[in-house]
Amino acid sequence: MKASTDEQSRESASPILVRTKLFPPRPAGRTLVRERLLQMLRHGSGGHHLTLVAAPGGYGKTMLLSSWVDTEADRPVAWVSIDDGDDDPVVLWAHVIESLRRVSSSHQRPGR
Repeated sequence: MKASTDEQSRESASPILVRTKLFPPRPAGRTLVRERLLQMLRHGSGGHHLTLVAAPGGYGKTMLLSSWVDTEADRPVAWVSIDDGDDDPVVLWAHVIESLRRVSSSHQRPGR
């Protein structure tokens, strides 16, 4: 059975990327500095290619990580903000791939 034209165009269409999801939020002026946690991130990331931070909602993960990104400006950081509406794996992975692409293209060595 042949798929309709509408079904084919939906399947071949690329997911819409929300560019604001690819940048960390700027820490507010009155953000609590979590120096012990920042130190753990600094020391824990040495030599690792991925850092995962997990905690329940409202525990300050986003602000901690955006502060960390600010202090680690010399390192490439891929960022994707996700929320409850990001339950479509195609859309989620499109954002992850785009974030990684941006980091890899902006930090390539000359001559590559």
